[in-house]
Amino acid sequence: MNAEILSISNELLYGDVVNDNAQYLSIQMENMGINTICHTSIPYKMKLMEKALNDVKARSNIVFITCDIYKPDYRNVIETVSRILGVRTVPYTGGYSEMEQKPDNINEVKNIKYPAN
Repeated sequence: MNAEILSISNELLYGDVVNDNAQYLSIQMENMGINTICHTSIPYKMKLMEKALNDVKARSNIVFITCDIYKPDYRNVIETVSRILGVRTVPYTGGYSEMEQKPDNINEVKNIKYPAN
């Protein structure tokens, strides 16, 4: 079984931060016997995201997508992922305890739809 990690982040792409998420996910998948075949970082640009998602669909059984939920473009990320991967979205129903800290824009976060399952 093949898996890929798609990181949507300007900060990762430009080297401002290290991709700790990809490292963690790769280690966990290795422990589960899942073959990680690619790590991809792209900026918050819808055309690039669409191309990357279509490429991932053609190559892998599993895709992990990471991005910053506090970015203004997060809504577009969810909508694009849902449309291309055919995943239904549901409203966020979680509480603050699921987050490390209460974000300044919690009302905006609660109005975002998230992929189901």
